[in-house]
Amino acid sequence: MSIKLISEMTGISYATVARALSGNGYCSKEKRDIIAKAAEEIHYHPNLSARTLRNNRTEKVLLGIPDICNAFYFRMIEGITEELDKVGYYPIIFNTRHLLDKELKLIDLLSQRYADGLILVSFNFTEANIDALRRTNLPAVLTNRYEGIREDDNFDFVYSDHVAGMEQVTSFMVEKGCKNILLVAGNENEQTSAERVQGYKNVLQQHNIPVRDEYILNGEFRTEPAHDAFAAFMQKGLPVDAVITANELMFMGVMRYMTEHGIDLDAFRIASFDNTDFSRNLNVTSLDLKQDEIGRSAVRLLMERIEGRRVKSEQVYLMPELIVRKT
Repeated sequence: MSIKLISEMTGISYATVARALSGNGYCSKEKRDIIAKAAEEIHYHPNLSARTLRNNRTEKVLLGIPDICNAFYFRMIEGITEELDKVGYYPIIFNTRHLLDKELKLIDLLSQRYADGLILVSFNFTEANIDALRRTNLPAVLTNRYEGIREDDNFDFVYSDHVAGMEQVTSFMVEKGCKNILLVAGNENEQTSAERVQGYKNVLQQHNIPVRDEYILNGEFRTEPAHDAFAAFMQKGLPVDAVITANELMFMGVMRYMTEHGIDLDAFRIASFDNTDFSRNLNVTSLDLKQDEIGRSAVRLLMERIEGRRVKSEQVYLMPELIVRKT
């Protein structure tokens, strides 16, 4: 109706007005200027639903985040949104809350074409979420490694190497003379935690340091469980000269226990993962997982799929960097 109104206002044909407003097809500069002025007068905006039907594009991307309150994801989201903005796309952020059923719901939204593609951040890629993703046959990018990826899969992955990253952190502790190194990680049945625990074990074994189960805690990647797990460990009175937390939320839990019990941060060496502003402001040694690069690479891979420039699966590996600070 807006196009019809502009046509009546300007005396220019409906078809010409439609071409000018869509940017498709020829329209003289003189007529385009007249049409633009009329469109501004009636506050015309294009009908996005109609554009989607014409172009088979929503110009939106679904983004699944396990915990939108976790500062770790802020740099990743920033990288994703900046790259999407360059190509005229918008993110729809979905908080999966680290739950498989929420991830499956998000994948179902992709299958219903709520967006042109999906970037999925998950702690654990399993047959359930991978099979659901394959059934959509729509473009997607995982931000974690999936070993079973096939050349003809409809998704790619971009991955910061958790095993190598944890090896860097643990090696640093060993080089500083630490032998009683406590690791606060997550559930070892989940991919992300299992990989980080494996990196820790690799280094201890290389240096003939015993791997002791009681020195590997499940902090669930959250503050409160990490606090409680660390408290239970400290009550055992076991020797500890270094603590590694596999994310900053768990570091907060450890630090809170230390504050509650008057333990100075210099009591032992401490390092964390994530390297957000939290670590920088507290001068904490931390592993930078290249979150912004993960986000930017994910958008590049996804847009290649959406625009039809590539159909074969691609994997991008990034190497984390240990940032050594005071602790």
